[in-house]
Amino acid sequence: MQLNDLWQAVGELQPAQFTTGLPISAFVMDAKTLLRSLPKLGTFDLVYSLGLFDYLPRRAAMRTLAAMTKLLSPGGTAVVANFSPCLPDAGYMEAFMDWWLIYRGANDLQQLCVDLNFPSVETYSDPSGCLALLNWTRQ
Repeated sequence: MQLNDLWQAVGELQPAQFTTGLPISAFVMDAKTLLRSLPKLGTFDLVYSLGLFDYLPRRAAMRTLAAMTKLLSPGGTAVVANFSPCLPDAGYMEAFMDWWLIYRGANDLQQLCVDLNFPSVETYSDPSGCLALLNWTRQ
């Protein structure tokens, strides 16, 4: 996904804000910028990450999960998506596109949270089994 695509997606949130009456903020940033920007961002009811954790080694993924938790308001929810090891196009992506991801299944995402002592998380796969999802709520 190109940066212009991300900004277009951010722009598409504005009608949702108008329709729901809820304040919606979107930030486009890499993991390093997220970690440096924590004190300035505030807290949120929902923090969502798609397309980031596929590139983060285990240690960086754990640091980013911990940072996402700090961004949550009490009762706020975080959602993380990661491509699963059973992604059928992985061989094509790696062999022909030279596109290498870090694949994690639901159990792998669960283990990251166990290692971080998160009290309760939910992990599951999308219907195709290609995407592992993790969500947790800050107490």
